[in-house]
Amino acid sequence: MPRTPAASPLRTVPAIVVLCAVVTACAPATPTSVPASVAPRSPGPTGAVPLTPTAGAASSTPTPTTPAASGAASVPIDPSLLGILPSTVEGLAVTAAEPSGADDPGLVQTVERMAQGVVIDPASGDFAYASVIDLQPGVFDEGWFRSWRDSFDVGACSQAGGVTGHAEATIGGRKVFIGRCAGGVLTYHVRLDGPDEVVSVSSLGTSHLGEQLVAGLRP
Repeated sequence: MPRTPAASPLRTVPAIVVLCAVVTACAPATPTSVPASVAPRSPGPTGAVPLTPTAGAASSTPTPTTPAASGAASVPIDPSLLGILPSTVEGLAVTAAEPSGADDPGLVQTVERMAQGVVIDPASGDFAYASVIDLQPGVFDEGWFRSWRDSFDVGACSQAGGVTGHAEATIGGRKVFIGRCAGGVLTYHVRLDGPDEVVSVSSLGTSHLGEQLVAGLRP
């Protein structure tokens, strides 16, 4: 039966579309070119820095910062969240992406801090783009998570032919929700055990960088 997003917790649709569109707005139907909105690994995405392997310890990474804006509220960008991601996938560096969507009111109301990372194969154009969010206390429940996944998938598939299906799998010992776009983009959603942290990934390409990124989540 098709899933209908819960009405009450779904306050972040505009932000999710923005987050996903960073990569998918220019994603081709087949993995033949690097998305125009994300630069190749070398010289790297605008504002990108290589991730250093960590055990996820916040003390070893920079202090969260709120992006400069026009005075509007914004979710703090915390690079320490990227310690959850593997430092490399298939020998390709995972880099910190330029933050997007942090000033969306829906995210400001529900997210404590966030970060985004990307891995791209410049030879094939395969990519995976990850959003890591740490929720405010009391926000997470199954209805919220379903609405988040549905909204993220709609955004990721908006210029990739639309959402065509959903699945569930165990990857890296974690339960993963998978979405599929008609144009070949796949999405992956994981809630980490313990803290209310969620990793959502958009991915394109035959090397399945998104699946490998999810499999390598730490700890």
